[in-house]
Amino acid sequence: MRVMLLTNPHAGLKGPACPQDRFLPSMEAWGWTVHASPTPASAAALTALAYQAAQDGLDAVIVAGGDGTLHHVANGLAGTRTALGILPCGTANDLARTLGLPLDPDQALVALRDAQSQSIDLGSLNGHYFLNVASLGLGADVSTAVTADQKRAFGTWAYYWNVGSRLLRSRPYALRLITPQGTERLVAYQVSVANGRSFGGGWRISEDAEVDDRLLDVVVVEPMGPVALIDRLLLRRGGMAERIGTRSYRLPKCRIELQGPVHLNLDGEAFTLFPPLEFQVVPEALHVLMPPKKPAPEPGAGESRE
Repeated sequence: MRVMLLTNPHAGLKGPACPQDRFLPSMEAWGWTVHASPTPASAAALTALAYQAAQDGLDAVIVAGGDGTLHHVANGLAGTRTALGILPCGTANDLARTLGLPLDPDQALVALRDAQSQSIDLGSLNGHYFLNVASLGLGADVSTAVTADQKRAFGTWAYYWNVGSRLLRSRPYALRLITPQGTERLVAYQVSVANGRSFGGGWRISEDAEVDDRLLDVVVVEPMGPVALIDRLLLRRGGMAERIGTRSYRLPKCRIELQGPVHLNLDGEAFTLFPPLEFQVVPEALHVLMPPKKPAPEPGAGESRE
């Protein structure tokens, strides 16, 4: 197999946890042809590098990094046959969580050896792809507020702290949500549009969200009293839609109109866009390397027989 190995030495909680020499010897021992490279400094260069790997006919681009690095690589691989391989070395690792991949990089490396290429959906925002969740409002504010030092020092707790502190002083905003079913005028703290299930290091957007269901999960958080908010946060089961979401939708596309510019969080990366915001799901847009599915046990397997 011909692959490109991209490593981000700055990803993760405690500095350079995923250097090239942690993975390269195993891949070469498997007989793979590996083009190893550090991740470029700019997002545009990273996307261009992944795109060129696909044009060169490589089988996969394997990323040892976090969701932000995966985000930019996916934008280069979308619509091609070159697969994305994942070695989770970030803080949140939400795509790996959504796909059910090992969160330990060494275990993920072993899983890659016999992995098969499978297609998943991507979300699209004004033509820009995202893997997990796009958020505007509180989620985008938190993404901007959490520093690299905070993520290294506190991991996912850095997100939790900033969510709590900013919720106390955040202000709702007015918007129009346009769906295939009609138009609604809303006042919200946050709107999240999800392609995958996991965000923020293991928070779930919805119990129903899947990365290959050809649908987006849209969750709106409207103003509510502190007692109601605490009651919802204390629920032990459910994702954002079931716990603090006041409205939720499952649909292939939607449009959000509001006053701009708008600060957004896509896969943990901060963006600023001008409305309108056009969201849609792009079915089977990206190939990913996944371990072979284990066959389902036959009826009665494991049961004692007389």
